[in-house]
Amino acid sequence: NISDCFSITSIYPNPFNSKTTIHFSIPSQGKIFISLYDLGGNKIAEIIDDIFYSAGEHAVELDIGHLSSGVYLYTLDTGS
Repeated sequence: NISDCFSITSIYPNPFNSKTTIHFSIPSQGKIFISLYDLGGNKIAEIIDDIFYSAGEHAVELDIGHLSSGVYLYTLDTGS
């Protein structure tokens, strides 16, 4: 069962222009942090900062129309 493990999907589409969705699954409830980086490793934005999520599958839509079109990377941290 996918909700029994930690998983995160690739950003699609990437490169993206203004909107994309991040799908992730966590096995237990907890705080989540998602950060967005450019290809140079510079942190561009905190997408989710210390928000509590329940166990299971989740999706977060990003509206980053204010950023240049291009390829970005992201990290997901559960704090543990």
